Amino acid sequence: DLMPLYGHYEIPKEIMELHQLEEQLQKDGLSFELIGFQPLRELYTYSMTPPDSIPFAHTGGAGIHFAFLTDFGQVNSLQEAPIICVSPTNDPPIRYVARNLREFLQLVVAVLHAEMLEQFWGYKDEAMMNREIEEFLHDSPADWTKNRQAVHARFKEAFDLQPLSFLS
Repeated sequence: DLMPLYGHYEIPKEIMELHQLEEQLQKDGLSFELIGFQPLRELYTYSMTPPDSIPFAHTGGAGIHFAFLTDFGQVNSLQEAPIICVSPTNDPPIRYVARNLREFLQLVVAVLHAEMLEQFWGYKDEAMMNREIEEFLHDSPADWTKNRQAVHARFKEAFDLQPLSFLS
């Protein structure tokens, strides 16, 4: 039951669909873990997680997680709530990532691994991002890459997403 995580807010349908898709992927021996974007089923916070946020996914690495920012209940719907990235080992540990959930999902499909959303925020040119991507691919085993691509494709198709550019 996800309700305790969301308080008085209605859980966005995309969040419910993420959980359903993860269950389907697991039946096929796959997981969102391959793209660093795991939907949360239980409370996941660190001391620097803002008290007015609702974490909904984590990357699986270094405590990095994504959350809706509710502005202490001033946001009417989580569909329109800004998305933040909380990265406990970075300074500053909190970064604004997207204006809303839909924009955030478009960013997730624009990267190979959701943890890159945290890394790319400070990059000023595509060459820096491309070097990071090449290094990531070079360090990835071929079967892992194939499975990651399959998860990415199903994620993109399930939500009818077009990748957003970071540099626009």
